[in-house]
Amino acid sequence: MSFATPDSAVIARWGEDATHIVGAVETVVKVVRADKGTEAAPTVLQVLFGTVKDSGFASVPVKNDMFRFDGELYRVYDVKSDRPGGTADTNGLWIHLTFDQ
Repeated sequence: MSFATPDSAVIARWGEDATHIVGAVETVVKVVRADKGTEAAPTVLQVLFGTVKDSGFASVPVKNDMFRFDGELYRVYDVKSDRPGGTADTNGLWIHLTFDQ
């Protein structure tokens, strides 16, 4: 699937529930998932796409945050933004996850 980021219509149509966990605080967010890693990070199992505002994040995800998705627990490996200096309204996020071990 190919689409411009960020795009609230894509999140509304294809978004799936995931739980973003920061310490003891859990927030259900909407994300679009791509089930593949990258050559640069072969251990990454999931890639989640969204925007902070449209996905419903209470805070921007950072390395070592946790996600619960489809009953599995994942740790944030890396977070990348579409463009530096943007805002929660304009930035798409690519959130790379790996199984929590």
